[in-house]
Amino acid sequence: IEYINNQVTTMVDDILKKTNGNAIIIIHGDHGPGAFTSFTDPERSCLKERFAVLLAIYFPSKEYSGLKRDMSLVNLFPIIFNSNLQTNIPLLENRHYFAPWSQPYKFLDVTTELLKDCDIEAISNEQ
Repeated sequence: IEYINNQVTTMVDDILKKTNGNAIIIIHGDHGPGAFTSFTDPERSCLKERFAVLLAIYFPSKEYSGLKRDMSLVNLFPIIFNSNLQTNIPLLENRHYFAPWSQPYKFLDVTTELLKDCDIEAISNEQ
């Protein structure tokens, strides 16, 4: 982790230096770790952990008001374009979906589940 952190920091510093701070920089993952995730049953999972996404952004304008902690990544680029490129892309409803591995096209809306705290002890005992 220390090596990757150093590489990313060096890369970001180089981008900022070469662009005089006029670059939009986005570093993000597509999902959280999933240490407490059952890939077959969202009810036996800590969805808050799985849906917690690394998201680091730099805007030259430093205008971050459109970004929200609970936003779905489906709105990331519309927010970036709207706030930095003066577009007017409508945002989609902030929803989160889970698809079990056995049925990858069966999307379950788990948006309200993400508001709940996880019982890690109970999940760990089940796995």
